[in-house]
Amino acid sequence: MAKGDLDGAENVSEDNPYIVEPERTQAETGDELTDVTIVFTGSVESWTRDELEALVERHGGDATDSVSRNTEYLVVGENPGETNQEDAEADNISELDPGEFFDLLADRGVDFERESSQ
Repeated sequence: MAKGDLDGAENVSEDNPYIVEPERTQAETGDELTDVTIVFTGSVESWTRDELEALVERHGGDATDSVSRNTEYLVVGENPGETNQEDAEADNISELDPGEFFDLLADRGVDFERESSQ
């Protein structure tokens, strides 16, 4: 049986026409944060660190664990670590509170849904 003989053939394996491969969906991505490196310190209500980093990376930015000369913004949440703040101050890196971070995303056209804290 040829690949073209099956309905939904675009998902049929090349090697075996009887094995249907799952459709791959691409997460919504963009380039709104290209060339922007962001470090998070402390917690941001209703978001995990992994979620915030993934959000930045999906939109072309870099999210790292520690401040360096390449860092553009340090997002300072509740109970932040002192080392990243000290490094940011020493390197003259802009510090944002979580609200300012989300404003930055909105200003750059990043579509995100802020979770409620209920």
